[in-house]
Amino acid sequence: MQTESQTHYTSPGDPDRLELHCQFDMSDFSLFDNPIVWNKQQLDDDPLPVNFQGNILSPFFDSKRFSTQLTMPARGQYNPVLNIIGQLLTTALHYVTF
Repeated sequence: MQTESQTHYTSPGDPDRLELHCQFDMSDFSLFDNPIVWNKQQLDDDPLPVNFQGNILSPFFDSKRFSTQLTMPARGQYNPVLNIIGQLLTTALHYVTF
């Protein structure tokens, strides 16, 4: 499964916290079989994975600005969130789950 991408444009001085939300329904969801991956992409660069499941990958881990959450408001409904804290630079962020 792949969700529709969202793009968020930020500028220096924007709020110090950004929450990227996703929502999907899946009756037989398993993090092992269907890992959630958030990707960062700037302009024409290749996408760079921010995480693998709940683990933030380097170089994002080193900044201590990124965290993930996964809530299940109802059976079969899932809401993953990517949190980014601290000063935001001009960028476009895309997310994709598999």
